[in-house]
Amino acid sequence: MTLATTRATTPNHDQRAAEAFCDDLANTVEQMIAILNEEASEIRAARYEAALTLADKKSALAGSYSKAIGTLRAHGREIADLAPSGADRLRALHSDLETALQSNMTVLSAARTVSETLLRDLTRAATSRQQTNGYGSNGQIQSAPAPAAAIGYNAAT
Repeated sequence: MTLATTRATTPNHDQRAAEAFCDDLANTVEQMIAILNEEASEIRAARYEAALTLADKKSALAGSYSKAIGTLRAHGREIADLAPSGADRLRALHSDLETALQSNMTVLSAARTVSETLLRDLTRAATSRQQTNGYGSNGQIQSAPAPAAAIGYNAAT
């Protein structure tokens, strides 16, 4: 049974549907945790392209999770009454998901900071005077040419 089919059957006071819903949602959360941890590992190892390949799967899981959470919000008490062990499992997994999300966000934030610092340093190096001062034939310090135009970077994108 998938989240899409359990979503329709959960509110009907059906214990098996409630248990299947909890199992499906727990499976989705476990997969999300695994993807988040894998993405963080790839970024820590500077394998950015490998991390980017996980985006589609992460997006699909997030969509499934979001739909299931809507059902859970609407019928949470009923689901907890019909499948108490499933509800307890979901509570524990929710805590694990929060931990994985926080860790993933920390890694992504660090990678962004490194990228911004690198771009800022590259811009500074590109616009700095790259010529040494020297003396001309008249014994005066030669004036350096104007520095190169600045490279722009928009951190908001």
